[in-house]
Amino acid sequence: MRLGGGRVGRCDPTAGHTSGAPRGRLLKPYLGAVLPTLVITGLLTSARLVRDMAEDTLGLMRIQRIRAWYHRQFAGEHEFFADAVTSGGMQATWS
Repeated sequence: MRLGGGRVGRCDPTAGHTSGAPRGRLLKPYLGAVLPTLVITGLLTSARLVRDMAEDTLGLMRIQRIRAWYHRQFAGEHEFFADAVTSGGMQATWS
């Protein structure tokens, strides 16, 4: 004996949909709220990444100047901080 007219064990996609509104009408307000939020969040994140990259580059240049100063003052003929005084600048550090 089957209950439910033979639909036992099957998933009915319209079972919880009682408002009678088509799905397209619900999609526009959802996208109208979500997409601007995602775009604004993406723009703010990109701006923050660019600012952080500039700060990191400035910090690296300052560290290289400090290392070059120590190399000139104390290292002399030694190899300590030799990459800080090469003509390549930051390129020597990154390679």
